[in-house]
Amino acid sequence: MNKDFENTTELLEKYLQAELSPEEMRHVENRLREDSRLLNDLNNLKMALNAIKLDGLKSEVAEISEAYMAGNRENKNNQNRGKIRSIGYYALRVAALLLIVAGSYLGILYATVSPEKIFAENYFPYELPASRSGSQTSDLEKFYTSSQWNQVLALMEPMEDRTQKELFLGGLSAMRTGKFQYAIKLFEKLLENNKANQEQTYQDGTEFYLALTYIKLGDYDKARPLFQSISKDSRHAYHNQVHAIDLLKLKLLNWKK
Repeated sequence: MNKDFENTTELLEKYLQAELSPEEMRHVENRLREDSRLLNDLNNLKMALNAIKLDGLKSEVAEISEAYMAGNRENKNNQNRGKIRSIGYYALRVAALLLIVAGSYLGILYATVSPEKIFAENYFPYELPASRSGSQTSDLEKFYTSSQWNQVLALMEPMEDRTQKELFLGGLSAMRTGKFQYAIKLFEKLLENNKANQEQTYQDGTEFYLALTYIKLGDYDKARPLFQSISKDSRHAYHNQVHAIDLLKLKLLNWKK
């Protein structure tokens, strides 16, 4: 597959819309048979797209109903009045059925979604890349690699003296110890430094884990723009970790506030 299809969500969307070539369709179908996680992503995407269309369906039902009523008025004396009524009736039934299906899924999702579930479904531990032979490893990196999170955090102050890598590992360590407010402080400091220096050092990882930290603390208004940005940017290192269903869940959590 070419680089255009490295985006799993985009690939599945094109598959659902039959926008792939026959060879690409076969490739996706083979992957779906072999990869249960990809199949689950496909099913979630189907349900998410149906739910997202809910507002549009409501408008369609209203338009069909209005057209039906107008048709009845204009054709009151027309011999084909019964036929028009029949078409309008079945169109309304189909639209109503779609509303019920989408609404039922949305209702179940609304009842079961929680920040804890979204966090658990998306979080995975960050592992430092293996050091090159002969390269020097700092004490902080050694503490992180050996899961000594508190030792990492002990080296975080003063924050102004920490490198971007140290701030990133500190934020991750704070997450591992449940110190989510402190994790936000470290991640936001890293992003602030990047912006000031016009850099992108550890930018992608920080955006992803910062969004998860916001979710954990119930700050969905800050998490959602980060997830949206990651989802739209196919070059983002964590692009394939954020799906359409995640954005829908964040919207539902905002409604539940």
